[in-house]
Amino acid sequence: MIRFFVRRPVAIAMAYLAVASLGVFAWRNIPIELVPDTSLPRLTITGTWPGASPETVEAFLTSPLEATIQLIKGVEKVTSTSRENLATINVEFARDTDMDFARLDLSERIATLEESELPPGVRSVVVEPYVPREFESQRGPALRYTFTGARTLESLREHLNDIVIPELNQVEGVAVVRAYGGRERLLEIELDRELMNAMGVEPSDVALRIGELDLVREAGAVRDGDRQWTLTIRNRPASALEIESTIVKSDGGRIVRLSDVAVVRDTYEDVRSHYRVNSRPAVGLSISKEIGANAVRVADRVKERMRVVEARNPPNTRFILDYDESREIRRQLSDLRSRAAVSVFVILGVLLLFLGSIRSAVVIFSSIAFSILISLNLIFFSGYSLNLLTLTGLALAFGLIVDNSIVVLENVYRRWQQGDGRTAAVTKGASDVLLPVIAATATTLIVVAPFVYLKGELRVYYLPLGVVVALTLLASLMVAFTFIPALVGRILPARGSDDDPAERPDSKPPAYVRFYRGLLGLTLRWPWMVVAIGLSALGGSTYLFQNYVNRGMFFGGGWPLEDRIDINIQFPQGTDIERTDELTGYFEERLRQMPEVEKFVTNVFTSERSRITVTFPDELQNTNIPVSIKDQLFAFSLGFSGVDVRVTGYGPSFYGGGSSPPNYSIQVLGYNYERVREIAENLAGRLERFPRVRDVNPNASGYFSRDRASEFVVDIRRDIVARHG
Repeated sequence: MIRFFVRRPVAIAMAYLAVASLGVFAWRNIPIELVPDTSLPRLTITGTWPGASPETVEAFLTSPLEATIQLIKGVEKVTSTSRENLATINVEFARDTDMDFARLDLSERIATLEESELPPGVRSVVVEPYVPREFESQRGPALRYTFTGARTLESLREHLNDIVIPELNQVEGVAVVRAYGGRERLLEIELDRELMNAMGVEPSDVALRIGELDLVREAGAVRDGDRQWTLTIRNRPASALEIESTIVKSDGGRIVRLSDVAVVRDTYEDVRSHYRVNSRPAVGLSISKEIGANAVRVADRVKERMRVVEARNPPNTRFILDYDESREIRRQLSDLRSRAAVSVFVILGVLLLFLGSIRSAVVIFSSIAFSILISLNLIFFSGYSLNLLTLTGLALAFGLIVDNSIVVLENVYRRWQQGDGRTAAVTKGASDVLLPVIAATATTLIVVAPFVYLKGELRVYYLPLGVVVALTLLASLMVAFTFIPALVGRILPARGSDDDPAERPDSKPPAYVRFYRGLLGLTLRWPWMVVAIGLSALGGSTYLFQNYVNRGMFFGGGWPLEDRIDINIQFPQGTDIERTDELTGYFEERLRQMPEVEKFVTNVFTSERSRITVTFPDELQNTNIPVSIKDQLFAFSLGFSGVDVRVTGYGPSFYGGGSSPPNYSIQVLGYNYERVREIAENLAGRLERFPRVRDVNPNASGYFSRDRASEFVVDIRRDIVARHG
């Protein structure tokens, strides 16, 4: 087989030229994203209910959702968490479940549940693919913008809905564009009881007629040959005026409209949160790409379209790019190119040093290029993408690619130096190392074999890394025994008849051979010394690993590289949002007077909690100015009583400032809530007696501490209510 490749170098060259062309095509068209876009057999359902306590969320939101989820085929496990304002449910399915159908079925059932059973205060219930906690920071929209300016929140949101979102939805590769922030539009209907009694109209009549306004009903089908179109009636009011003119009762020729018995107000919901940038109102915009689309190209298209859209912005408004996934991807690709360049120079230097031949170095370098191009073809046609993990796999395999080619090339060169003809040297030299090279490659592949047998949710994420390493090594094996023999057979000088061996030249062994021969003799004379050195190296590396190597972190972590200050404001339970926003405004006014501050972003999350994040320009990073401003803000916070204000600095200027004593959580599980609470409070009482424990909160949810809340429950006696109408 090897003789076949040696005797047909032109055919081999043409084949590899075709492979290289396909590799370039794959490189240009393979999807690029930050993390693998995989589908786990799990879904996450999130429901928001502003103002509801955890107990209320559990009883009236989480429980009905769990009952509906149990009706879906393939459900194996349901885990729920009920918190203030929020319910989160994780659903695990059997491995053979069609997740697209399961998600569609679940979404339809939840939509029906929202219309019939869920309380009116529930804002939204969203069904999303499950993402492991370690990847949550990497998964999300491809781009996030903030739209801010000297206008009302409603005006900013209207501009996004009417102008920006329709434009971005036309960009190729964009899947979903969402606007968030501001207040939702609300139609209030105030019924007049006296007028209703006079005209014989019941509240149920009004509710029924308003519900019928939003009508979607199939009306039949139209056929034309083999084609068929389904007709659907859609009747949806477009304005408050249409709702006012709704007929709520028709009796004996007398028509009663809604405007006769009620007042309709076109308004907005109550303020539940605030979001400002430099004291100006702001709303958000997120753009998600389609599955399989190139994240870098989609981001470039969106940013190009945004430059056109920004020309239509209202006066005194602007867009701020908060997050761009393509930046991280470009950084990863840039790092890979840098490592590749360094590896090329190192490999060339090593080959020139040991082989003393520029042509040999060029041959080995070509094996790297073709192995990578073959790997890109395999990645592309296997349906994988270039992402954080597959790029890591390519980087890991990059240093292993050259091993096989170097072994084959060096053995062919050695046979030629010993006097074999060119054809014989290539054929026998490659055949001699065929089994050892395959065995060595197999032992390397065993290292990545555990990725195939990983279990749990991270398997589908880390499996591409192992697959890419394996594909690259197999590609290097193919190149080493096809391309290398064919190319070396052309560049080695001929000795008369290639099939006749020449006399062995009398040449002095290279320096590295003489060095290794002496080292090998030393180890044979003193074997126990070699064992002792190996054990010492093993023990020393274990000590260094245990004491100086950080473990347990996924994809970054630690303190930020840029200075920032966080101002967290926490009011007692029951404070209204106007009071929280008023105090937050005092800090904003103080920050506006500081020219060193580049930007500050305000979030009033609830009626009791808000945060201001302060950032600084590049020229003030790593200086004493952020520390000085933090001290000023801390002194300013001391002037307020009855509220908890914490001013915290992060970044290099604060030496990791903002760190606090470690916080520990103990979770008590059980079926009886009162018994679980009793155990938790008993345990908290014991822990409070420890002198080094500063605070124990047995009512914490594990996410952030909050004051103990009281709830008033109204139990309606329906029989008595019915007697009173």
